[in-house]
Amino acid sequence: MHQQFLAKAALLVALASSALACSHAQAVCEKICECEHCNDQEETVTCDQYETSQDVADAYSCSDKFDAYLTCIEDKGTCDETLADYSTRGGGSCSGTQPLGMSCMTANDCNGGGGGDVVCNGGMCMLTVCAGSGQPCQNNGDCNGQDLCDSEQNDYFTCVDNASGHGGVAGGL
Repeated sequence: MHQQFLAKAALLVALASSALACSHAQAVCEKICECEHCNDQEETVTCDQYETSQDVADAYSCSDKFDAYLTCIEDKGTCDETLADYSTRGGGSCSGTQPLGMSCMTANDCNGGGGGDVVCNGGMCMLTVCAGSGQPCQNNGDCNGQDLCDSEQNDYFTCVDNASGHGGVAGGL
């Protein structure tokens, strides 16, 4: 009877351990690698990076910040099946303009402009650029947009930097 109890207890401990083995970092890594079709080596490297960051977060009492970052990656990340690319970048906007320093009456008066559309606006030749980056563009698809998890990642990095006392080891993901 005593041996049966010990065997059942050992089984329960083993099951609990295996359930805990799949950490939040591991789950995010698997989601990314499923999208990006990682081979075994790529998945190992990627998951090791996330697990190491989790260990750093735990060591510096920043687990809540790292967990918020991982949750953001899960919730706001999207998989582009065609490109096999998992990203937390939002759609960009090709709505900015940059003056080219040439006067104009129509867009035809403006000679090219370095990769984007050139428009005549207010008597000045203007290059269309991605809002926020200044990268020349012709449509929204030319613009990457902002990373939707920047705030959570920065909170995590700041927490680790402040807790470490020497600032600057959190980077890596």
